[in-house]
Amino acid sequence: MVEAVTTMNGECPVCGGMERKHLAERRDGHDVVLCLGCGAGYLRRMPSVDEIASYYDSAYFDGRRDDLGTYEGLVSHFMSERLRVRYSQHPSSYHLNWIGRHGIHLAGCDVLDIGTGAGALLVLLSQHGARPEGIDVSPVAARYAHDWAGCGVHAGALPHAGLEGKTFDLITAIDLIEHVSDPGSLLRHARTLLRPGGHLLLVTPNLNLGIRHGSRWYGFTSHFDHVVYYTPQALEELAARTGLAPRATSTVSVGTAIEREVTVDKPERSPADLTRRTTARSLPKRIMRALLRATPIARMAYLAKHFPLRRLPVEDEGMYHHNIVMLAQRVD
Repeated sequence: MVEAVTTMNGECPVCGGMERKHLAERRDGHDVVLCLGCGAGYLRRMPSVDEIASYYDSAYFDGRRDDLGTYEGLVSHFMSERLRVRYSQHPSSYHLNWIGRHGIHLAGCDVLDIGTGAGALLVLLSQHGARPEGIDVSPVAARYAHDWAGCGVHAGALPHAGLEGKTFDLITAIDLIEHVSDPGSLLRHARTLLRPGGHLLLVTPNLNLGIRHGSRWYGFTSHFDHVVYYTPQALEELAARTGLAPRATSTVSVGTAIEREVTVDKPERSPADLTRRTTARSLPKRIMRALLRATPIARMAYLAKHFPLRRLPVEDEGMYHHNIVMLAQRVD
């Protein structure tokens, strides 16, 4: 059913459209509606600024919040970030390689990372020869990122006094814009910090699977601090409305150590649809002991002979999601 919205609070945060329809009910009880103008999704009752800010106190990082989603503890979360960076398994490594394929050379660039979190991207940017700077609404995260990355990190949100008079060649906002109830304002502030011809990198979950699977989608069963959802087309429209020209847009699958590019509107396969090696029953203990003593080649030969690859039944694709990766450029 199409709803005609008559209140300002009901306007689409991307295009300002007034027509929407019900899309899904999240596990926390919030209704998500779909804008019929641009295709973005958003909460029927948008939380206040104070409510959104309450998500990001110290409990967001130290594991004490257990009322609506589950959040990793401060130490375990940040330690995993360090390990993923150390062993080149951090998803942001893919994002930096992706923008490199589109002609963005990081060496010598001034880069601002909005929503920097633990600071993993700052470390990676430094390794690529860039001069990074970060900002995060959490003072706890900002302090940790500063200690780890060894560069300037501001606690707060845009606009920020510590960034007055500064401009950057590249601004990154990874897994951030879905948390913002007024994304247009965020991008307009970001644009003022970009040098002429500078670029903005946005990464956010792709709503297309949510449209396909409704309430079963991963994005509606967790991450309850998300308030706006984007399709690739909606994200590009938002950029265009804020004076940014989309240069490239792709979608990558999420859930693997190294993200891979997929078709934007028609994902290749969900992780549940991949061919895997499975066993119909547990191996006898004597065979298990023999395999443990055998060489890796012998183990592989035995498994290949007795347990050939087969395709598992396709599970619910809604349990997975894809991220949109978009590069936009400031136009004057």
